[in-house]
Amino acid sequence: MRTLRYIVFAALCLCLCSCELLKRDKPDISGTYDRVFIFYSAGFNSLSSALDEDLYDMCGIWDEKDNKCAYKNIAKSRGEHWLPTKNDNRAIVAVSHRTKKIKNAYRYPTNPCIIRLYQDKKGNPVLDTLMTLSSDMLLTKPEVMDSVLNFIRHNFKSEHYGMVLSSHATGYLPKGYYNTPTDGFKSDLGKTFSCQDKEILPNGAVPYTEEELPGPAVRSFGQEIAEQGGKKLSYELDIQELVESIPMSLDYLVFDACLMAGVEVAYELKDKCRYMVFSPTEILSDGMDYSRIVGRLLKPSAPDLDAVCEDYYNLYKNLSGYSQSATISLVDCKGLDALAKVCADIIEAYPIVRASAGEEVHLNDADIQRYWREHKHWFYDLEDIFVKAGISDSDAARLKAALSGCVIKCKATPKFMGIDINNCCGLSMYLPYMGGYNLDQFYKTLAWNRAVRLVR
Repeated sequence: MRTLRYIVFAALCLCLCSCELLKRDKPDISGTYDRVFIFYSAGFNSLSSALDEDLYDMCGIWDEKDNKCAYKNIAKSRGEHWLPTKNDNRAIVAVSHRTKKIKNAYRYPTNPCIIRLYQDKKGNPVLDTLMTLSSDMLLTKPEVMDSVLNFIRHNFKSEHYGMVLSSHATGYLPKGYYNTPTDGFKSDLGKTFSCQDKEILPNGAVPYTEEELPGPAVRSFGQEIAEQGGKKLSYELDIQELVESIPMSLDYLVFDACLMAGVEVAYELKDKCRYMVFSPTEILSDGMDYSRIVGRLLKPSAPDLDAVCEDYYNLYKNLSGYSQSATISLVDCKGLDALAKVCADIIEAYPIVRASAGEEVHLNDADIQRYWREHKHWFYDLEDIFVKAGISDSDAARLKAALSGCVIKCKATPKFMGIDINNCCGLSMYLPYMGGYNLDQFYKTLAWNRAVRLVR
């Protein structure tokens, strides 16, 4: 498998702030399209090689023996590797570093590119580079993401955009917190972990740390690595920066990144997109089924997000051991305000759920469905938190109805890398007293917390 993608929302390119400053490699590329699918691969990190394979999987088959993409005639395929033609009214635009297929490829700087994918007249796939950025630009800096997406918006005009974000990710957590928390904490295994404060540098970077957890590799969103002054730095986007860095409304947003199916993430982005596809657990490094994703998202009638979820689930359910690990959710953002109203009422009525100064009675977190591994205990099943808090049958029914109004699909294998998945409502949530002061202070800034007052 390709390497765990631990997400925080990583850093974008260094200097450019407006799309007018981004110089095209080719003139006269502007056009108007019915629909545009954007593949944003912000993974100049331990996932570099895996993310490149995703790109090639969209238009061909990766030849492991020759270490290159073995292109096939797309026009004669059965649709799994469908690509639009250059003159089609649907377009695919990818943003990628195109790194070398070697271990630790992110140690060798490459130029991020904006690439259009299509098939030529003979049915052969074409990766047409429209613009090349400088090698010191990182695709997880807010100003760069904004510039790149504005470039796409102005040159591929459409009323219907959708985007896949692929990288390391860590849900709603602040930059760098996942690997180096600023709060001491205790895991359900009884081990105590002391964590020293991390330095947040003026340019938004954090010192780079790479933690390998047991099991297959996974992915997280938005981390890019750069070396400065002999030190490795990690550039990440937090969830609020991500919202500000997307300059257009999206029909859908697919996160091929770890731990993103949190209600905090969904609520922060609900006014930016209509539908979201994401996972409450980590995602194995192979990620989504990119051999079929183009045909699903550029389907003539409408994007088939249900099929994207099924493809992902089916990719892993027939594997064995730790590799048989997948959770996936499809959420309609229109239903999130109603969910927030119900959750706010329940949180107000049951103090045991929320975190307030001086309260010492807490839920037993060992009884609640978790989505985290090892000691990363900031992600629990939203519905199971309230059920284990002892809410009434009528409140449980209200909650289930509200979840049904926004969670369209939720699928999970029986286990995820050793974790039993017995209760999966499709969305995770923070259990306040499982963090600490610093995380709680950050959590208060999230739109979800302002709506439901989980942390006070």
